[in-house]
Amino acid sequence: MAEPKYRYRIPPCPACDIPAMESWLEDMAAKGLHLAPDGFFWGAVTFEEGPPAKVRYRLEATATQKGLFSNEYEPDDDAVQLHRQMGWTYRARRDQFHIYVSSDPNAPELNTDPQVQALSIAALSKYLRSSLRSALLLFAIYAVFRFGDILLTTAVTMGSGLVGLLVLLLLWDLLRRIRELVVLSRYKKHLENGEPLPHRSGYGWRYPAFSLARKVLWVVLFVSFLAVAGQGITEENYVPLDDQSLPFATVGDLYPGSEVKRMNGILDSEFYRWSDLLAPENYDFSEYAEVTLDGKTFDCYLSITYHRTRWEWTARQLAKELVSQSGANVADQTLAKLFGDEIISPTVLDLPEADYAVWYYARVADPYLVIQKDNIVIRVRYAPFSGAPGIKPEELAALVLSHLR
Repeated sequence: MAEPKYRYRIPPCPACDIPAMESWLEDMAAKGLHLAPDGFFWGAVTFEEGPPAKVRYRLEATATQKGLFSNEYEPDDDAVQLHRQMGWTYRARRDQFHIYVSSDPNAPELNTDPQVQALSIAALSKYLRSSLRSALLLFAIYAVFRFGDILLTTAVTMGSGLVGLLVLLLLWDLLRRIRELVVLSRYKKHLENGEPLPHRSGYGWRYPAFSLARKVLWVVLFVSFLAVAGQGITEENYVPLDDQSLPFATVGDLYPGSEVKRMNGILDSEFYRWSDLLAPENYDFSEYAEVTLDGKTFDCYLSITYHRTRWEWTARQLAKELVSQSGANVADQTLAKLFGDEIISPTVLDLPEADYAVWYYARVADPYLVIQKDNIVIRVRYAPFSGAPGIKPEELAALVLSHLR
């Protein structure tokens, strides 16, 4: 027996447009393209080539959880057998609809009572509304508690274009869900009035372009994310520590006149540089060093995150997010109260040279300093080890500001 030949198409309408979807599948069968078993995958449709035939397709709404590994993904075996006795064969599932096909012109309709069909669409609408509410609730929780304040820092670190594309696609999916509910609500009212759905309907051809564009953008997002993650693995943006004219202070600047020897061991000395649309100049710098000063030798560790943004408001927001990520946000402080942990209270420093300056201790008990000046924001984590002379927060802030450019 010859292997079937397959053809691939993008449907011209969403699954919730029941009459249009049924009409299109029937028109394709009349052209000799028959829906393959489980023929829907990620928005594309697989057809088997065969002789043209006049068949009927019907979509049944289902509120069962859709998932590749869900036992409820396929229709109930008893329902499949009952429909088969009526002359209908289960063929595939698209989103929240089971699709049946019949080549028998005398086979009775799957749904002869509009009121019953309205109930199944009502159950699906309830399921979709619940899913939509869950998505909106998660958004509201993030907006209220601002878990870590990560939106802008993620955009600058991962790429503002990448994060912007992700937000666009999430909003797009949200609008798709709302559109589905509107369409299904219209059909449900139609059925509740005792009027069966038309089984022949026109279908527009704008949907495939939007559907294909959305799929392509998700692929672009995934590939771009892998590319960004790969930079950390391949150390593509890491540069040598030596011979760099840095726009911030290093260990040698904290201890003028000292001899500094950079080391790797318990902590590493690294230098990472990148650029972004929102922040053209960014650095992640860490320096673990052995310092000899006035005949004494000690170790210290300096970690710096530096951003030079396009706009001053971006720098101010980044500064606040960097402080919040340490545990100074509402969520972390609420958890600290529940479990009796120490609550982090950032201290604002009065520095005329800076627009914003905060000194605080994070969960790791290392002191942090965040300073914003014009369109520059810097976070400094300084850890002097045994034998190192102490540096007061105001002194450290003055040293950081004097070398900031």
